[in-house]
Amino acid sequence: MIIDSRHDSLYNGFKSANAIRGGYIKGAIQFSTTWLDNISADRFEAFAADKGISKDQQP
Repeated sequence: MIIDSRHDSLYNGFKSANAIRGGYIKGAIQFSTTWLDNISADRFEAFAADKGISKDQQP
């Protein structure tokens, strides 16, 4: 599983200053670290599951 934890704008196609190209990583799940400050601890697991991320998944 690949999790793209970059800012939403980078996932959506904008380039960072040193990048060759912008956009999402093929097959990656978007889960921006900027969301972490806005998700309450009791909702984190459900929020991650809605994104397709589960602690029960096998590699």
